[in-house]
Amino acid sequence: RGVPPPGPRQGPPTAVTWEVAPDEGFGTIVSSGSATATPDTDMTVKVEAANLQPYTLYFYRFTVADGEKKGQVSPVG
Repeated sequence: RGVPPPGPRQGPPTAVTWEVAPDEGFGTIVSSGSATATPDTDMTVKVEAANLQPYTLYFYRFTVADGEKKGQVSPVG
């Protein structure tokens, strides 16, 4: 059993990477970047993906880039 996630306005700043792809398997990444989730933003990030085409379905995911959860990947959205 792991450590429970931090609550609102708690937790250390955490670097994440994000990826956007037109396929659920992420075979072709069309946009990506990195951001840092902080307690001041309730451990959330806001990104602006570039290079997207209109009327196209895309998938996205986040990966923890540092700390004790490093390497964990979010569910695909």
